[in-house]
Amino acid sequence: MFKKAKGLTMIMALLAAATMTTSHALAVPPKVGVVCVQNVGSLQGGGAFPQCAVAAARMLEYAGAEVRMIDSGDILDNNILNTIDLIVFPGGYATTYTEFYASDTGDAVRNAIRDFISNGGAYMGLCAGAYFAADVVVWPGPGGKPTRYEYYLDLLMGDAVGPLDDISDYPDDPYALTTVRMVDPDFSWNGTTYTIGYLWGPYFTGTEGGPLPPEVDVVGRYDYEVGGQPGKYDGKPAMIKFLFGNGRVFLSGPHPEYEESDVLSNSRDWSIGDDYGTDNPSGPVADPDTEWDMMKDILGWLCPTKTVGPGYLPPPHSNTAAVYATLGTSARVVWPTMKMLRSLGIEPYAYDSHANDEITIDKFNMAIFPNGHETVMDNYIDKPTLDTFLANGGDFIGIGGGAKIVGVELNYWDSGQDLTPPAQHGMEDMTIIDPDTGSGVYSVAFWDKEASADGHHWDGSDPTLPDTYDAISWTSSHVAGQPGAISVAYFTDEGSDQICMVKYPYGTGGSKILMSSVDPGTEEGSDSIDECQWDDGVKGYSDPDSEWPLIGNIFTWMGY
Repeated sequence: MFKKAKGLTMIMALLAAATMTTSHALAVPPKVGVVCVQNVGSLQGGGAFPQCAVAAARMLEYAGAEVRMIDSGDILDNNILNTIDLIVFPGGYATTYTEFYASDTGDAVRNAIRDFISNGGAYMGLCAGAYFAADVVVWPGPGGKPTRYEYYLDLLMGDAVGPLDDISDYPDDPYALTTVRMVDPDFSWNGTTYTIGYLWGPYFTGTEGGPLPPEVDVVGRYDYEVGGQPGKYDGKPAMIKFLFGNGRVFLSGPHPEYEESDVLSNSRDWSIGDDYGTDNPSGPVADPDTEWDMMKDILGWLCPTKTVGPGYLPPPHSNTAAVYATLGTSARVVWPTMKMLRSLGIEPYAYDSHANDEITIDKFNMAIFPNGHETVMDNYIDKPTLDTFLANGGDFIGIGGGAKIVGVELNYWDSGQDLTPPAQHGMEDMTIIDPDTGSGVYSVAFWDKEASADGHHWDGSDPTLPDTYDAISWTSSHVAGQPGAISVAYFTDEGSDQICMVKYPYGTGGSKILMSSVDPGTEEGSDSIDECQWDDGVKGYSDPDSEWPLIGNIFTWMGY
C-alpha cells in the first residue's frame, strides 16, 4: 500500500512537472523595439534622448520583455516590425521625430508603423513619443501663444497639448515631479495616485480641445496642486490607451520609465540625470514610489498574447561606471556600451549634463564617453569635475568621438594625435599588439565623417557629418611621447603605425585611461548580444567576433 501511494505520488509529481514545463515553454515574452535615433549634428539634439531610451529599455526588461534598440533603417531595411510586438518612442524631441520620419522615406516609415499596429502590433509613446503619435500638437508659438502644429503619424485623432507650465515651464524649468491619479477600471491599481517625473510632456484632448474620441480610455489624470489650489491642468488626461485596428496604443505625458533618485542603489533605470542634483533649486528630485509594476500591467495590455514577467532585474555590480548619454551621442551606441560593461562586471549608469557634479569617486569607479559628435558633447561636459575625478583615481574610457573628448577637448593626452586616419567608415580590421589585452585580428566598427550614403550612421541623421567631426588615431611617435602609454591595436589594412587603441596611466592618483577610435561595444551580428538591432548585418555591418573580452582584459589592467 505504501509503495503504491509512493508510486502514485511520483506520477502526480511528474505530471505537475510536465505541466509546468509545458506552461513555461508557452510563456513567450514580448519583443520590443525602442527607437533610439538622435540627430546629434545640431546643438539642440533631437529624437530620442539616450537617457530616456535607456530608462525605457530597463523598465521593459524589468517586465520580462526582450528589448532591441532600433532606428528607421531597421523599419525599412531590416524588416524589424515583423519580429517585434511593440514599438516604443521614448522621450526626446518630437519635432525631430517628425522631421526624421517625414524625410524622403517618411511616408514609407509612417505607413509601415501604422500598418504594424493595425495588423496587431502595439505602440508606446512616452512624452515626445506621445506628442509624435497625435494628429495635432499644441505648443507655444511666437510670443508664447498656443499654436497648432500638424503631426502626421495620426494614431490619436486629437490633440497633444503642452507643456504644463505650472509644473515645469519650457525651456527654463528643470525636470520635476507631478502626481497622476489612475482612473482606468481595467487595472487593479485604479484609484491609486503615483508621483511621476515630468519634463514638458502633454495632456490629451479631442480635436481643438473637444472630448477625446470615444474609443480612447483615460488611464490616468494629472492630479496636483500649486500653492494649495488645483493646478492649471489638474484633471487633464495624462495617460491614455486605445485600440488602433487590431493593435493597441498607450501614450503618456509624464515619464513613468524614470526611477528618480540621487542614490545609485535606487537607480535601477540606469539613469542618474533624472534627479538633477544641486542643479534643481528646490533640491534633488526624489520619487517616493515606482511606476514600473503599473507599466508592467500596461505592457501586458499592449501585448495580450505574450507573457509578461514577474518583475526582476539582476542585482547591481559593486563596480560602477558613469556613461555620458546626452546631446552629442546616441542611444544606439550608449546602450551597447552599457551592455558590454554590465557583462564585464561593471554596473553602468547613464547621465546627462545636469548630473555632471555627480561624477565623483565615491559614486563611480570610471567615466565613459561613448562614440558621438565631440563638438556637441564638449558643450555639456564639466571639466573641473572630471579633473577632480581623475585626480582622485577615477578611470576613463573614450570611444570614437568620446576618445577625442578625452584626449583633445579635456587634454588628458599630451602627445598629439592624427585627426585624419585613412580607415573607412563601417567595419574595419584591427590587429591586437598588446599581449596583456589579447592577440589576433578583430573586425570592429569604425565611424568617421566619410560615411557612405546608406543612411546607417551612428548619429541617426545625414550620414555625411559636418566638417567639425573627425575621427582620431595615433602613430608610434604619438604613443612614445605619452608617459607610460601602450599601443593596444592598429588598423590592420593601414599598417602598424596607424594605431586605433591606446592605454596609459594618468596623473598621480592612480587613474588609467583607454582611448579607442574604433567601437568595441557594438556587436554587429545577428545574435544581438548588445541588444541593438541596427548593426545586425544591415548594410554590411556584420561582425564575426566580439571585442568584449578584450575590454575585459583592459579592465583587469585597470585593476578590476
